[in-house]
Amino acid sequence: MNNASVNISLRWIAMGMSVLPVFACAFCVLYTAMTRTTEVYAASMADCPYSSSFPTVSVSIGPWEPQRLVWISAMMINMPMRFMITMVYPTVWPHGMLRSILTPLLVAESFCTAAVSIFHVQSIAGEGIHALCFTCWSFATGGVMIVTIALHRLYRRDRMGRKAVIFGFFLLFALICASSHPISTQYCIYWVYALFCLSEYSLMVTTAVFWTSVLSSLSDQFDRISLKLSMSSNEGILPSFTSSSAWIVDDSKL
Repeated sequence: MNNASVNISLRWIAMGMSVLPVFACAFCVLYTAMTRTTEVYAASMADCPYSSSFPTVSVSIGPWEPQRLVWISAMMINMPMRFMITMVYPTVWPHGMLRSILTPLLVAESFCTAAVSIFHVQSIAGEGIHALCFTCWSFATGGVMIVTIALHRLYRRDRMGRKAVIFGFFLLFALICASSHPISTQYCIYWVYALFCLSEYSLMVTTAVFWTSVLSSLSDQFDRISLKLSMSSNEGILPSFTSSSAWIVDDSKL
């Protein structure tokens, strides 16, 4: 049997999972605002006599290049980090109902993040599917935040208050997004549409800040994650693979 292991620092996971998507999204939004003003103005409030030049995140990461390439490249780095945390983050908590709830929420958040990126507003799936994926992502992310805060409160972990404040802002921005978009398009209020765009940007930032806080809390106890891959093969039989993951403690933090 051949064994191989890879150790990944929590610092790099934080960079790929939290920081990178924010910078990629900021680039996409700014580049779209500078180069696609006419298209954004025409598509933002299509049924209204006047519109807004603010590009949404959904439009910015959608059909145009190089924004699409930048965003997908960032997601190709982000998703392995995200699925890694999905597998191992629940293991830092004792067995119980909250841990059982956390795991499917993390899975849902990861898959919805991928779905939002794949099914953009001008994809073959259409704007409705993209909106559904974004809504599912919002609920899953909010659920992860609530359960994480509850676990910190139950087991008296540090930084619970900071996470609760971040969730409060996330909830506020999510409610503004949910209400401002239909109001702006139905009543043709361009500044409400701009508020929707700003709230969408803020959702990205608050999510990144929350996960940075989570990984920062973990870094107080752990230094990195170890992934182990084992391969066994017998003559005439195809190789079989098994994988496992574990937290590695930094002795200096004990």
